[in-house]
Amino acid sequence: MIRLPLVARLAGYRAAHATGRFKQLPVNLTVSVTYSCPSRCGTCDIWQKKVDDLSVDEYGRIFPTLKKVPVWVTLSGGDQFIRSDFDEVVRLVRTQIEPSIINIPMNGVITERIFSLLPKIAHNALGSQLVLNLSVDEIGTAHDLIRGAEHNFEKLRGVADLIHDLKKTYAHIVLGVHTVISKFNVDRIADIEREARDIFKPDSYIAEVAEKRVELKTTEKDITPAAADYRRAVTHLQNAIRGHRSSHPVARLVESLRLEYYDLSARILEENRQVIDCYAGWASAQLAPDGHVWGCCVRAESVGNVRDHGYDFAAVWFGSAGDAFRASVRAHECACPLANASYTNLLLDSPSLARVGFSNDSLRVVIRVSSAKDSEAQIASVRCFVDRVGWQYGAQSVLEGPADGANTQRGGHSRLLFARGVAVTVAVLRVGDEAVVRAGYARAALETPEIRLIPEPLGLGGLPQADMVVSFDAPRCVPQWQDYVAAVARAARKVLVMVLPNPDRLLSATAGRGGQTSDIARVLWSVGRVREHAYLGVPSWVLALQGAPAQSVVQSPVGVAVRLAAPLHAFVVDTSPRTPQARRRLGLAVSA
Repeated sequence: MIRLPLVARLAGYRAAHATGRFKQLPVNLTVSVTYSCPSRCGTCDIWQKKVDDLSVDEYGRIFPTLKKVPVWVTLSGGDQFIRSDFDEVVRLVRTQIEPSIINIPMNGVITERIFSLLPKIAHNALGSQLVLNLSVDEIGTAHDLIRGAEHNFEKLRGVADLIHDLKKTYAHIVLGVHTVISKFNVDRIADIEREARDIFKPDSYIAEVAEKRVELKTTEKDITPAAADYRRAVTHLQNAIRGHRSSHPVARLVESLRLEYYDLSARILEENRQVIDCYAGWASAQLAPDGHVWGCCVRAESVGNVRDHGYDFAAVWFGSAGDAFRASVRAHECACPLANASYTNLLLDSPSLARVGFSNDSLRVVIRVSSAKDSEAQIASVRCFVDRVGWQYGAQSVLEGPADGANTQRGGHSRLLFARGVAVTVAVLRVGDEAVVRAGYARAALETPEIRLIPEPLGLGGLPQADMVVSFDAPRCVPQWQDYVAAVARAARKVLVMVLPNPDRLLSATAGRGGQTSDIARVLWSVGRVREHAYLGVPSWVLALQGAPAQSVVQSPVGVAVRLAAPLHAFVVDTSPRTPQARRRLGLAVSA
C-alpha cells in the first residue's frame, strides 16, 4: 500500500467532502479505552456508562486495519489509568499505528497506577511525540470541588513532578495543562491560566469549552458558559499564548492551532452554525471503549461496531452508516466547538491554515509532522544500506559513531549485521544513551552489543578501530564536525558510511542548505575515496509517480523528484588507501 504524504491526504479529504467519493481512513483518531472514572466532575457524567471494554488483544486486531494512516492519536477515557494494561495499549498504538503524536489527557487521580505505568508509557511511545495533558479546572480545593475528587489538585502536583523527571530522560514528552471552561470557572480563567503556568511549568496551556456531548451524558446539563463570557476568556488566552510561546515545536503547533481554535469556537457559540466545514467522519474519528465507531463524540452516533466486522475498522468506516453520517455533517445539520475535531477542520480550511502558518513556523511543522510516519521506513532503509555495504566490504567489525542524531534508534543502524554475527560496538557520548541502545536491541529480541562510553570522541585514541564505521547526522550533532569526520575515518579500517538529513529536501529542517552537500563531500574526499552516494527512505509515492519500482534506497544519479523528497543522503567512503600518497594524506604510516 502506498502511504501518501500528509499534504496529499489533506487534499483527498477535501475532495471526499465535496464529492462524497474518494473516502480515506482518518488522520485524527481518538481511542477511548474506558468510560470508568473515579472522578465525579460537574461537567461530565461519563462514569455512569457501563460497557464491555475492548481488550488489548482486540486492539491488536483493530489497529493494523487503520493502515498506519492516523498522524494524531488521542487516548482518552473515563480515566485511562483504571486499566492496568494501559501501557500495553500505548505500545500497540505506537507499533501498529505509528502516529506522529500520541496525546493523553490525565486527571491525575489514581496516582499509584500513574507512577507505575507512566514510565512504561514514556518508553513504549518512543518514536512519537507524547503529549501528556493534565486536566486543571481551578486552583487548589476549588479544582477538587469541580472535579468531584478529594485532594486531586495536590495529586496533580505530584504527577507533574513525575512528568518533569521523565522529560529529563525522554525528550519526546510534552507536558500540557488543559482547562475545561464552564459556567463554574469562566470568570476565573485569567487567574487559573496564570497560576497553572506558575505551578505546573507546562510546555503549553490550552483550554476548551464545556459542551453538551452524548458521549459525556451532558446533553441535559447547563454547563456551557454564555458566548460573551467565553469570548472574554479566550481573548485572554490568545494574548497569553502570544506572550508565552513555547520553544517546543509540537507545543508551538498546538498553540498556533489554539489561537485559531479559540476564535473559531467563540464564533460557533455566538452564531450556532458550522463556521468552517467540519470533517468529522472523513478526517477525524473516535473508537469507543466497546468497539463502536463514531464520526465524533458530540453526537456519538455509531456507524458500526468493529466486533461485528472482524475487528476491521475500515470495513465499518467505509460502510453505509458512515456515509449517512458524513452526508448529515456535509449538510451542516450540526455544529459544535469540539477541539480535537476542530484541529483537523482548521488544517483543511485554507484561510485558517494560512493563519496558523503565519503565526510562526508551525505550517512547516504541520506539513512535516507526517514525515515521522515514515520514520520506520527510513530506519529500515538505513539498516539495509549499512548491511549491504558491510557485506560488500567483508566487514567483520562495525563501530557506530557516538554523534548520532537518531536518538530513538541509537545503536540500531548495524542491527542486521549484528544479527548475522558481525561484531558491533556502539559508541555513545552520554551515560543515558546506553539505556536507549539496550532497549532498542531488546525490542528486536537481540542481545546487546558492546557499548563504549566516549565523552570526547576527538580526544587521543578516543574511538576504537573497526572495519566499518557508521556515522549518522554528525554535521548537526558535532560543532567541529569536520574534525569528527576525520576522526571516525581514521577509526575505519575499510569503509566509512555517513548518513545525514538531505539538505535538498523540500520543507525539511535543512531545506535550502544545499551547499552543505558539497561541503560534506569535500570533507569526505579529504579522508578517503567516495565510492558511492545514495538517497534513503525515498517515499513510495514519489517512485510510483515516476513509474519506478518501490525501493527505499535509490543510487545516484537521481531525478529532481527524488532529490527533493528523499529524507536522507548517504555516502560510502573507502578508507583503505592503496597508494603511499593517499596514506600520507590521511596521516597514516606509508609502510603500513
